[in-house]
Amino acid sequence: MMEILNDDCQLLIISYLDLISQFRLWVASKNFAPQIYNNLCYAWQRQPCHKLSHYMIEEFATHGIQSELDFIAIISPTVRDLRLRVVYLRNLERWRGLSFPLMETLHFTLKENGTTKHDRALELIVELFPRLRSFKSAASINGQIIEKLTMLQSLDLMKSVPINVGVSVTKFQQLEHLKLNEHFLSNNPTGSIMSLPKLRSLCFRPKWPQYENILKEIVELRGQDIIHIAFCSEWGELLGHLKQLKNLRQLTFYDSDEANAFNSLISSLPVLEQLNLITSDAFLPNEIELWRIVATCSSLKILNISQIPIDYKFFDLRNSAMNRALRNRSQPLTLHCCRSGEFEHLIAENFRHPNLILSFKDFKLDNIPYYCTKVYFA
Repeated sequence: MMEILNDDCQLLIISYLDLISQFRLWVASKNFAPQIYNNLCYAWQRQPCHKLSHYMIEEFATHGIQSELDFIAIISPTVRDLRLRVVYLRNLERWRGLSFPLMETLHFTLKENGTTKHDRALELIVELFPRLRSFKSAASINGQIIEKLTMLQSLDLMKSVPINVGVSVTKFQQLEHLKLNEHFLSNNPTGSIMSLPKLRSLCFRPKWPQYENILKEIVELRGQDIIHIAFCSEWGELLGHLKQLKNLRQLTFYDSDEANAFNSLISSLPVLEQLNLITSDAFLPNEIELWRIVATCSSLKILNISQIPIDYKFFDLRNSAMNRALRNRSQPLTLHCCRSGEFEHLIAENFRHPNLILSFKDFKLDNIPYYCTKVYFA
């Protein structure tokens, strides 16, 4: 009955279907319902990002090579962001005759193993998508091949391993955002990474013996430019280096329990404006400690304690610590308490002050992989 509906109704129904369901409807409608077929093509071409999961790749195999090629030919003129969750080398080979003039972002995982196949897949990516601005791979990487993507502004090799020739990041002079694991850090001296002229963020996961030396060099070379640092790793032994970050405006901790180092750190950051304590409940055993943090950071504008469980034992019913911390502030403090447990109503009841703005809305932050540190530069 869908074929009797007008275009707007059909497009609305299409928008509620996942890609596999859309693809099946498209295949089925090709010969008997041209309006539905054309509206599916229209919907896909208006969508700049396409995520082709392993199941979608298998769906291609079910319906035949021509259906796969027809689908890719429909999206290729307009797609800007392609997520190939698990793709086979044969898929990339089939797409060689197509043009992807607007493609800028590629997330890529190759299903097959073997150095030869991974090298060939990278060669095809360079051929198919020469204008890529952002590349993320969970495949093995040959530096000599990937270096041909000279326009890259974002490179994520956190889940990759180097093969044959390691990647030299200095080949990518347009890079703004870089993610490297321990394998690629060993081939790229910190000084070389810091020399990238447009670098705005570096996320890295080193082996522990490397960690302090890497952060020390980053602070020495670009410490004045660091405006935000995020930890999903141990950091207490780096305290001396972190205290030198006098221009740091945002500080983020995930799952951290190094409370003693934390107290020493925040008191040494004169322009800190935003503090994110994500699932770091060791920093906040009770309300008094929360307001001690606020009192310590007179420059603080935003305190995010999302995902820290809070119950009735947390509160200081006298409210004296809150009043002392907030009464002399020149501007209100915004306190984000998203997903703080079943006692959000107690937070709303107890945290009332003219200089306090409460929020329970989701607070978006970058996802930092486990055991990683991310540094943001001005």
